[in-house]
Amino acid sequence: MSSGSFFVLLQGAHAQGAVSRKLFKRTSFEQLPEAHTNAFSDEECKRPPRPEVLDNATALKTTHIAYVADPSQFDALLTSLVSIARHIVSGVHVHVHVLVPKGSGSVAEAMVHCFYLQVGHLRHHVDVEVMLADPTTNPAALASRVVEKSTLLFAKFSLPDYFPWLDRILWLDVDTVVKADISTLYRMRLSPGIGLAAVRDRHRQIDARFKEALGGAPVGSPIFHTGVLLCDLAEWRHQGASMLLQQFAMQNPWLDEQAVFNAVFQSFMSFLPWWWNLQGLCMDRKWPQCCLDQARILHFAGDEKPWARAPDRTRSGCALHGDRYTPAMPCDYFSFPPFVEPE
Repeated sequence: MSSGSFFVLLQGAHAQGAVSRKLFKRTSFEQLPEAHTNAFSDEECKRPPRPEVLDNATALKTTHIAYVADPSQFDALLTSLVSIARHIVSGVHVHVHVLVPKGSGSVAEAMVHCFYLQVGHLRHHVDVEVMLADPTTNPAALASRVVEKSTLLFAKFSLPDYFPWLDRILWLDVDTVVKADISTLYRMRLSPGIGLAAVRDRHRQIDARFKEALGGAPVGSPIFHTGVLLCDLAEWRHQGASMLLQQFAMQNPWLDEQAVFNAVFQSFMSFLPWWWNLQGLCMDRKWPQCCLDQARILHFAGDEKPWARAPDRTRSGCALHGDRYTPAMPCDYFSFPPFVEPE
């Protein structure tokens, strides 16, 4: 399938009212067999990293990163921000955009103050901007029936609208810890027609029902993980990606945002090297030591989190790799002057 052809297909179907709710109702992902999920080949980690081709365009001089978080996630976000600052190299400037729900602006600004206090002189290399996101105005979020996922995650469907002045942005989940210069990932060259780049999801793949919905991808085909996304927003605008994400999500409210992204972007995305999103560190999956050492982004994905572990550590999903998580210093979010949110 050529780049963008899925968009033409999907747009035409929507225009004619031909997309069947029944067709997508059976859509699902199946878990990979345990043998695949519990082990990541040592050989894969030991292979020499292939050279990463960087785009040195002037427009990419500043690295733009987007997060979304509610107050319950601010401790995790603070840790992720500190990890970025600690690995910035000379000459790099990072601008972080944090999308937060209305009513949490004061706490978010306090978290930003804590960040600047903790990173010291590195603050001159990182700007953090708080932006308000209202999930009640997002049709996909309102339609979603996926109760275990925050509706705030659907904000990533509208990245071109939140950042109309940008042609590229890097999305990070709050439960990520960066171990390398993040600007290297941001400046990776994307081929023409590619809307995003992401790492393969190591724990899920396309099953027969999802194949039927997509009408093309073979069973067993890899899907990508949406915790780290390098997005070409110019290509999103060209393809009308935001509209298609919203439409697909509203017609399939039982799908989480990762499934929707894979459905819409299947034919115009590219895979990033595994080290840019080492996933499942709180899913009781054992990763080889060489993978843990070489990973550039650690992703503590899982129902549990290392900053909120189960009382019984032996049963915790974070028990294997939770010690890789070094939290930022605690912050008293209520010791700062209140932030007045715009109307």
